[in-house]
Amino acid sequence: MTIPVFWRRGLALLLLSVASHGAAQEPASVRNVLLPALDAQVAARIIALDARLNPVHSPPLAAGLLGRLAWPDSGSLAPLLSDPRNNAVWAQLADDYAQMALDSGDLLASLTETPTPGTVAWPSMQVRRLCHARLARLPRSVLQTYRRRVDTEAKALLAQAKLTRSDVPLRRLIDDFFCSSVTDEALDLLGDLAFERGEFEEARQWWRMLLPSDSSREDELRYPDPKIAPARVEAKRILARIFQGRFEEAEVELRRYGLEHPKASGALAGESGHYHAILAKALTTVVQARLRNNDEPWTTFAGNAMRNPVLSHAPLPALWEDGPTWRVKLPALKTGLARGPMFHPVIVRQQILIADHRSVVSYHLHTGKELFRFDLRLAGLSDPGPHADVGASSPRFTLTADAERVYARLGPTPMGSRNGERPGASYLVCLDITEPAQAKNREVWHVRARGDDKMTLAFEGAPLVHGGFVYVALSRVRQGRNTTSIVCYDRHGRQRWAREVCETPELDENGHGPRGRQHLLTWAAGQIVYCSHSGAIVAVDARTGVPTWAVRYPSRGTLTNELAPSPRDLAPCLACDGCVFAAPADSDRVFCMDAVSGALRWELDGLEAAHVLGAAQGRLYLATRDGTAAIDAASGAIAWKQPSDGKLPSLGRGVLAGGWLLWPTRDPQLPYRAVSLSHGRQSRDKTPTGTPARYEPSVFHTLPPGNWALGEGCLAIAGLSELSVYIPSHRLPNGVEPRPQARREAGLPRLAFE
Repeated sequence: MTIPVFWRRGLALLLLSVASHGAAQEPASVRNVLLPALDAQVAARIIALDARLNPVHSPPLAAGLLGRLAWPDSGSLAPLLSDPRNNAVWAQLADDYAQMALDSGDLLASLTETPTPGTVAWPSMQVRRLCHARLARLPRSVLQTYRRRVDTEAKALLAQAKLTRSDVPLRRLIDDFFCSSVTDEALDLLGDLAFERGEFEEARQWWRMLLPSDSSREDELRYPDPKIAPARVEAKRILARIFQGRFEEAEVELRRYGLEHPKASGALAGESGHYHAILAKALTTVVQARLRNNDEPWTTFAGNAMRNPVLSHAPLPALWEDGPTWRVKLPALKTGLARGPMFHPVIVRQQILIADHRSVVSYHLHTGKELFRFDLRLAGLSDPGPHADVGASSPRFTLTADAERVYARLGPTPMGSRNGERPGASYLVCLDITEPAQAKNREVWHVRARGDDKMTLAFEGAPLVHGGFVYVALSRVRQGRNTTSIVCYDRHGRQRWAREVCETPELDENGHGPRGRQHLLTWAAGQIVYCSHSGAIVAVDARTGVPTWAVRYPSRGTLTNELAPSPRDLAPCLACDGCVFAAPADSDRVFCMDAVSGALRWELDGLEAAHVLGAAQGRLYLATRDGTAAIDAASGAIAWKQPSDGKLPSLGRGVLAGGWLLWPTRDPQLPYRAVSLSHGRQSRDKTPTGTPARYEPSVFHTLPPGNWALGEGCLAIAGLSELSVYIPSHRLPNGVEPRPQARREAGLPRLAFE
């Protein structure tokens, strides 16, 4: 017998109260990581309120109710859930939760009693969202009373948003009055506005809050009684998936939609009719458009701000069979043992840009002609300090670009003191990359970070750029502790906000450090996520810097459990489909968190990842210490490993494209593999788009291993010593001699991802 909605909410609250009677003390390794926003007193208040959710305030009766849950029927549940004493209690709880959201909403609270068996993570969640999640589960009669108090202000905010087409009042509505009677309209409009901006993943997450929860987790934030039909919400989410270019996932979702909602109809995407037919037509149209012209840039490390570049089509080997169109030497730096390629190029505005610790260089994408070179010393900004020539064991150099500018982190790579000496200043530099700009005026603005005799202050890696704002991590090392802040600048270099997010030990328990690589930020549906690789993963609201969630875990330091150096390369978090995935360098675990709440969905141990490559087709793909692996994104179970014997480490960062994982290896005879995303084997089958795969191993022998960038229809590989660029002949400008292979391209498809 199906339990009515009212009773299900009561049961959820009961289970919550039983499970949340207290929070255990974290282990010392977790307590060593400090979160400025974490407040134990507020957590205790929430736990005390949760304890009052017992329907009759009686542990024996609660235990008896739990014993009868195996045979749920109205006769056993109704007397307890309809007890008149509960309405008064729940009404007061609604007031208390709402007040706590207003008074302490910006703080974090950890309500974990003990980690789930087999896990080590300790999540903390924003108090405001915790309170909203609890309000949403109260009986409808209580919600109606609550809404009578808040609806006037909520409706005013919604009217303002409809008039101005601004998401600012909508976000305030969500933050302050999530359970109002009009919040479903606000969520729907927020999704529409994100879709119009091209923020398709963010749109999907707003609309997701209008769907019934697919789990029993009490921390999941879902609107309790939306008026918009689930069939329409799902249709809009599939439309966003199509425009993401995630065609295989869209096909799967569309097939399921046809079975669940075959007759659902209305207006969608400028047409009227059955949603399934409209979506099928949109899918065909967008796929054909992508095949004709895919000129999307590669603007940052891993291709985009979510660190999840999944290209719908892969390049044909004809692109590189006769070698690169052009290549240049990469800077030779004074480093220790450099494990793998150090440089990660970006491709934008028919330029390819690359940087080291002192300079940014731009080349014309099609010809290789140097367009400009920015150097700290020549610009009069150099403050090298004692470690100006890098000196770190494995530095990594990244850039971030938009349509007009490129942003770089320049300066010494070590983040802390070495041998009692502190590095010099680091810089966040913004350069103009438009054609009219002259070499002498490329710099638009810069920001300098420099400590003193008692403190080291340094920017982390290249910033994240999104929506006209620039976000960067800034670390301060003092007395053996590393305090990291996230800072937001506008396009003019003016600071909008700064927020301390975590404090971790500078050195691990074995005294190893400081680190020589900078950590990058990730965009996750309106949040900025930072993995410290020192025991903490934190997320903040991109508009305000207010913390939204955090996860702490025991840090093993810079060495593996076998006392070998960690194989992790640059490994920022990856965001996809409402999840954030993290593979910290100081842990042998991979974590999956809910993007909105930070709740731990799963963790997987014993998998030494080198790169988090991407998420597609319901899986997370990793380059491991000795091969590649696919993990089920929903459960954390390993789907496949390649090779099965685990004896082929990576040498650079590959990509996911056209149903393939294109993977650089340390095999000198065959430096690349093409691994099928679906089954983990090399295959000569056809790609989903019908283009001959032609990815047998022999076609890769001419490619140098290294870090891939695929943008503007071209392929760039930054290897150990050279930057190699491959251009299809039809894209070469007039006067440039095509390569010999151009003669063989007649009758063949162009780049498959075009």
